[in-house]
Amino acid sequence: MWFYLGTDEKKVKSKLTKLTDLIELCNYNSVEEDYIFYNKIYKRKSKKYNCVKDRNWLKIEAKNTDLLYSKRFKKFWDRIYNMDDFLSLKSNHKNWKEWESIDVDSPSYHN
Repeated sequence: MWFYLGTDEKKVKSKLTKLTDLIELCNYNSVEEDYIFYNKIYKRKSKKYNCVKDRNWLKIEAKNTDLLYSKRFKKFWDRIYNMDDFLSLKSNHKNWKEWESIDVDSPSYHN
């Protein structure tokens, strides 16, 4: 699963904080099978109108992906993509493993 964070650095940080706080809240009382994990932001360079911007994507892993489509995450639905949809958006999405990545510390990994 992928979550599109956008290009504006301040908005990316805000969206990331809101999403990860919600994920951690969900993970707090969940059983291990329902945990939602995140650990890296991937940056895809995009050139539009002679301006290069980073398109930021958060990689999310969950055994039960239905949780991401629950009412709790409703305001994020338009930015959540499953792997097939993500790969079909742009031809260079198939090379996502080669993109620059930044580690995001997921407290859930340490539970």
